[in-house]
Amino acid sequence: MKVRNRALSGMSERMLPRQRRSVGDLLGVVMTLSARTRRMSQDPVRVEVDVFAPGGKRAIKLMFGA
Repeated sequence: MKVRNRALSGMSERMLPRQRRSVGDLLGVVMTLSARTRRMSQDPVRVEVDVFAPGGKRAIKLMFGA
């Protein structure tokens, strides 16, 4: 929750009240907040990808995430 609050605080500080923003700018901020909130509410994942050569030996093993 602290991370979420810090992210929201940082984004809201960038929205200066004296500076006029276009509708596109405001929409971009709303979409960014929505995407970040959605990502923060999801559990971390781990993705493993194994690529094998034609002979059956492992060519590449990639691991991403937690």
